[in-house]
Amino acid sequence: MQLDMYKGIVQKLMVIFIFHSGVFICQSQNFSIHDSIKESMNRIPYDLKPQEWQNIQKMWSKKSHPVKIQLTNDSIVFGQILNYNDNELILWTDVHSFFNPYYIDSELIILDGESLRHIFKHPGFDTKRSKKGILWGTVIGAGIGTALVIFVGQGWIPFYYALVPTALGTGTGYLIDLVGRYKYAGDSEMQILTSDREKEKITIFPDGFPEAVSYKSGSTRLDTAAFLLLTFDAVLAKSPIVKKIFRKPAFSIAVQHVKSLAAFDDNNSSNYFEPSFGLSARFNLSKRLYTGYSFRNNQYYKTGWDYLPAVSGFSEYYNLKNKNHTLFIQYALLTPGKYLTRGFELTAGIGASLNKLDLQLSQGEIYNSLHGSGGESYEYTDLYYEYIEKVSPGLLLLADLGYYFSKAVSLNITLEKSFIRDLETEQQTVTIPRTGESVTFESQKINPSSFSYSFGIRLHF
Repeated sequence: MQLDMYKGIVQKLMVIFIFHSGVFICQSQNFSIHDSIKESMNRIPYDLKPQEWQNIQKMWSKKSHPVKIQLTNDSIVFGQILNYNDNELILWTDVHSFFNPYYIDSELIILDGESLRHIFKHPGFDTKRSKKGILWGTVIGAGIGTALVIFVGQGWIPFYYALVPTALGTGTGYLIDLVGRYKYAGDSEMQILTSDREKEKITIFPDGFPEAVSYKSGSTRLDTAAFLLLTFDAVLAKSPIVKKIFRKPAFSIAVQHVKSLAAFDDNNSSNYFEPSFGLSARFNLSKRLYTGYSFRNNQYYKTGWDYLPAVSGFSEYYNLKNKNHTLFIQYALLTPGKYLTRGFELTAGIGASLNKLDLQLSQGEIYNSLHGSGGESYEYTDLYYEYIEKVSPGLLLLADLGYYFSKAVSLNITLEKSFIRDLETEQQTVTIPRTGESVTFESQKINPSSFSYSFGIRLHF
């Protein structure tokens, strides 16, 4: 008894592993990659290139809805419903691949409505993106992490700390998916479709075939020649299921880790740009043109000494904060292909930014009180402090390289060069308390422009 129980557990775990790794990729049945998919590569329809057709087959196999149909004579047929009404059901009998009109004669049957007893569909694991645990777990985790950094950290917590709740969210979402797949792997019962709405949701052409295809109810075959003249765009336009699976995402958001380099520097200073976070939202205007908004929260430190003076000297300290809001437009020099035939995307763009600049500047004296005896004991005295707050427009040049793991997720690396008008400090004359001498610090220009690079995850909707 125990041995059988352990065997059952092992078998379920194997099914889960194989399903998750993508070997068994059909939603309603545990089918492996079938020879019919390989065979369909020999005759490619819809004016598609081989790589496009192969990617369509791969994506379709994860989202398709094959059914089991029981007829009134108790015989069983499997397939995908092309069209259905009260009078008849047109079935594509290949449960593995997307409908290929080259094989209409051998893979398509037309069933009389009165011959149908039941239509079954496996309840399966809901792979709708809106309910996918790993996607929304990542989004929620990233949101919590970003909120903690911004509102709790108040600029003192580095942005990469947000990766911890992001990873926890991703892991939690993965476990939710895994539980669902475990349930899927162990549930062999199929669901009887009773309502027309349920049947319509899994029918490829619920409202009839594309106009170019002439078909009359009661016919014994489809117009193969007309189907072969169709483009895949014509199929997309007529099929809600196909459109939902293969349409290009219209909107994306990115969470990024940003590292910046200041435009100003000299040999007698130490410079440090605090790693920060970035957010970006992008809308697709066309195949290659995007527009969007990005936010950066940069903080830059500069101290005036890399070494301590022998006797005395002046130390300068900057703390420059820049909350940057940018509206940008991008053009894709390289696209991932309509059906992800290439994984990479390369874009270049330009943006107009609004920069909320906060500059804290202080000058002080460093004095070695033991210099006469050859010892070291340094004292620091503040001489003056200046604070500048300004909102300044700017220009941004950007380039973005992304790699798509799927239609929903991509990894991106961004390079940005900002051009912002200089901040100018006031001339200051102060008295050194230790000696009573007066010293003048000239007005100076500080350039808040920067070069930055970032990496992050972009989610596409």
